[in-house]
Amino acid sequence: MNIQTRARKLSSLTSWPYQKAHQAIVALGTQARDLARENNWPLDRAEAYLIDANLDPEYREVRDRYMSILRCDNCDRGFFQGMDKKGMTTSGSDKYCPACREKYGVWVCEECGEESLGEAPETGICQDCWDYKMSKD
Repeated sequence: MNIQTRARKLSSLTSWPYQKAHQAIVALGTQARDLARENNWPLDRAEAYLIDANLDPEYREVRDRYMSILRCDNCDRGFFQGMDKKGMTTSGSDKYCPACREKYGVWVCEECGEESLGEAPETGICQDCWDYKMSKD
């Protein structure tokens, strides 16, 4: 995506004039590209986040006092994770990004409590727990 297209998109997000959005993108230099590469984000999302984190819809959804960026176990994309004062998760999964959770669905193993993507098996337990039970018999 060229800089003009990115500036138009940023302009629509911020209600800034095109020229101001263009100057903001130029001023970011390589920061946005580095952030996008690090978190596997689109470049325009990284630019919007660096200019104002509240422009990122995923950030706005979490926006807790304590927050970190985690990696999705499925797609390796960076996503925001909100936590309370004690470090307990307050938003969604700490293994999968919102996009993967929405696309595949998440189920929890009845034995170990581990989250997995996709449809839950009829047994209701994950493959690791199933293998362990079968090895004991």
